[in-house]
Amino acid sequence: METITIKKPSECSPQELNDFSAFVAKHGQVEKDGLRERIEGALCLVQLIRDCALIGTAALKSPSAGSRGTAANGAGVELDEKRLPYELGYVAVAAPEEGKDFSHCLVAAALTRAEKKGVYATTDVKRIAMQTALKARSFVEVGNAYKSTQHPSESLCLFIREARKARKRATTGTRPYA
Repeated sequence: METITIKKPSECSPQELNDFSAFVAKHGQVEKDGLRERIEGALCLVQLIRDCALIGTAALKSPSAGSRGTAANGAGVELDEKRLPYELGYVAVAAPEEGKDFSHCLVAAALTRAEKKGVYATTDVKRIAMQTALKARSFVEVGNAYKSTQHPSESLCLFIREARKARKRATTGTRPYA
């Protein structure tokens, strides 16, 4: 049976941070230089674990201006920091586990910490499963596909999910009820 944990990096043990870093470096499409520091700067880390083994990861991040600018310039769209303060990233699943919809669970778990704020994500144009997981969570593809700076043979696409509106509660007098 699989277990999902969602923690702030400060709540993770050094071993959990090492495992997360190593997993993302092996299975993700990321710049490896400075990866550990970027992971420690995330808002939350999501780990999918089976039998004490890490089989999937995701994170909700406050992206750097450089990361935001690369995605915005590449796709040819504006990624306003106030409108889209967060980036969904480090979504990776171990190869033997691909095709089992784990990316849906990882994305959903990370988004629980977005507090109804806007989020953007980038993914390889060939990663259809990831695109499906994003669309299932109300992300919309925007802009143009662009070449990855880390992997120039690959093209990326940009997805955004606008801020969620708070639902109004029905009321009787002054007592709210669900």
